Amino acid sequence: MRRLGPTTLATLLLAALAALTAASQPSDEVYLGTDVGIERIPLLIEPLLGDDEAGTTVRQVVSGDLRFSGLFEPPPPGDRTAYRLEGVIERQGDRFVVTASLRQGAGGVVLFGKRWSGSERSLRRIAHRISDEIIEVFTGRRGAFDSRIAFVSEAGGRHDVWVVDYDGANANRVTQDGALVLSPEVSADGQAMLFTSYVGGEPAVYLVRRATGKVERLLSREGLNQSPALSPGGDRIALSAYFDGNSEIYTADLTGANLRRLTTHPGIDVSPDWSPTGREIAFQSDRSGTPQVYLMSSDGLDVQRLTFEGGYNGEPAFSPDGSRIAFSSRQQGKFQIAVLDLATRQVDLLTSGPWNHEGPTWSPDGEFLAFASDRSGRYDVWIMRRDGSGARALGARGVNTHPFWYR
Repeated sequence: MRRLGPTTLATLLLAALAALTAASQPSDEVYLGTDVGIERIPLLIEPLLGDDEAGTTVRQVVSGDLRFSGLFEPPPPGDRTAYRLEGVIERQGDRFVVTASLRQGAGGVVLFGKRWSGSERSLRRIAHRISDEIIEVFTGRRGAFDSRIAFVSEAGGRHDVWVVDYDGANANRVTQDGALVLSPEVSADGQAMLFTSYVGGEPAVYLVRRATGKVERLLSREGLNQSPALSPGGDRIALSAYFDGNSEIYTADLTGANLRRLTTHPGIDVSPDWSPTGREIAFQSDRSGTPQVYLMSSDGLDVQRLTFEGGYNGEPAFSPDGSRIAFSSRQQGKFQIAVLDLATRQVDLLTSGPWNHEGPTWSPDGEFLAFASDRSGRYDVWIMRRDGSGARALGARGVNTHPFWYR
């Protein structure tokens, strides 16, 4: 457990008041459960006092987050040593003030106490932030529940990029032209999105800035270009392009200037992805005769093959800490999600069965993966823990593919 930093006196007093008030009320308890075979933490979420409807919303969202984490379990009945989340919600005009605290046992030490303010629409996000605080107490790392997933949806005969909360709530459409779109990716600061679009008749890389909503084509050079990937610093992109008679990997500035070719091989090179340091790029190539995952330095040197088992491995995605690469691997005619440990070169298959699972993307904390799957009868975006457990669909309308997880 990480060492807790100082907390302001005002926040502690608010948290203590919430705890004392909660202790005086009957408890309609919500318990957390998981199917992950690890030693789990007993945690009880008490009813939030104050506004009943808003409190129910926050409590349900936090319960869902922590259940999906796989880290917690219900405490035994009457256990006064279990961790407890307690809180109060106050309505102030058209806004709510949410105070939450985590205690070690009934009346025990406050591990965190915080206060949030927002509109009714922001209650779910406040709940996700409470969940992230709890995760950080126990792991020392910020959780990923206050995050979003961009994806491509085909509904009503049109294709658009959408974004949605990690749990499937609050879906919003980004593109409006209905042209075929692929591979959305969002910058680390959340202010820019790249994607491939056929709006001009052939695939090209476009950028939309959050501040203006303006969509601009990045490369004016004629030729097919797609699969854009943003560097960790957000100032460069890697992409696959068919400028010189073959699909190669290029880099360019975010403006589309300073185009540089990295690969020079007659094989088809696509799907680049930057390492978290920006010093390496993973990509898919069939230069060995079948599509496989390769790694090179960001200047195109030191190319090495990473995957050897199976006839088709591609769509690589670095984990946030750079230690692993998730990818799509064809097994017995169906694509599955696999993860390669870069230190040991061990490959683990996380999915199985008579369905396709494709296009993995990591959560910002590296604890979960999102991917596209047809296991429900149509393609939808699914999420699961990094060991493959707890898989569930986001449940968005239409046919949904090409997820990208971001804060």
